[in-house]
Amino acid sequence: MRKLRITIIGNSVAIRNRPPQKFPNNKNYGLLLEELLQKEHPEQIIMISNMGFSRATITNIIEKYDEYIASMPNYFIINIGVSDASTREIPYWLAEIINSPKQSWYKTLITVFHHYCIKPKRSLFVKLRGKRSWISQKKFRKYYKELILFLQKETNARIITVPINPANDRVEKAVPGSSENYKKYNSIIRQITDEYEGIYLELDDLKPEVHYPDGIHYSLQGNRLVAEKLFDLIEKDIEYAE
Repeated sequence: MRKLRITIIGNSVAIRNRPPQKFPNNKNYGLLLEELLQKEHPEQIIMISNMGFSRATITNIIEKYDEYIASMPNYFIINIGVSDASTREIPYWLAEIINSPKQSWYKTLITVFHHYCIKPKRSLFVKLRGKRSWISQKKFRKYYKELILFLQKETNARIITVPINPANDRVEKAVPGSSENYKKYNSIIRQITDEYEGIYLELDDLKPEVHYPDGIHYSLQGNRLVAEKLFDLIEKDIEYAE
């Protein structure tokens, strides 16, 4: 294999370091994986395209199908779920207005109200909404399966799925019910991965205080460990295929 292409589909977990590091150490697991593969295979061209973006839910992801298949990779790494599964203090449509780049008087009003009236009592509003997430389990299962099938059909790429990091105390305190949700959505991810012969990345040995101290995003140590696990997994898969 002279050229190895990998495309990462994900949310902010796939693109950030928390806390951010100073140059040249501010690298996510995609960049670190590329370095590992290039060092091991200097004769190959290693191309990793990280197409993650903040707040990405499964419904956002399926709107970008053409962008993903255009990369025609050997492997897709799918790192989504936390934006879908986390319990929320406001509904999705309201969050879309607040995070929209468009400016308007009602956006400003809603943003100010959310920041000063709702966010300080976030956990209370989560409970008042019945600990609801933005994307239901039923919808997540439907679209996640659709995503896997579409990518396999259009590219014949191998699929690697990354689970949601278990919620720490900080996350559970802010958005109660998320910890249980993460387990349920991870179960969906694993079931679909197994059903369609993908590869589920095991991350049970990650330590929250070291590898994702904010409860969601990887630290530099976390990104390094994930990159190393992905490297080992891909190396074994390529060796088996040959």
